[in-house]
Amino acid sequence: MDVLCAQSMNVSIYLYLFKALTIGYNLSIGPIFLLTEFNQDVSIIGILFAAGASCGTISAVSATLTTPGKWFFNKHLPVLLALTV
Repeated sequence: MDVLCAQSMNVSIYLYLFKALTIGYNLSIGPIFLLTEFNQDVSIIGILFAAGASCGTISAVSATLTTPGKWFFNKHLPVLLALTV
């Protein structure tokens, strides 16, 4: 039981590291790309990234903390729930 828990924690740590790497890459390269390629104003880029972060937070909270979200994860994705807990 302890080995399974330790393996689950290791996988969880690697998943969070991978997420942090991709988010950091997107937040550092994305504004420069939008500024140079589409010639958008910096305030528009900030609004787009803030809206994306807000939508991501709302969807993550609703998927993990509400009753329908918990039901969906327990029924369809029990292995993924075990990896990230």
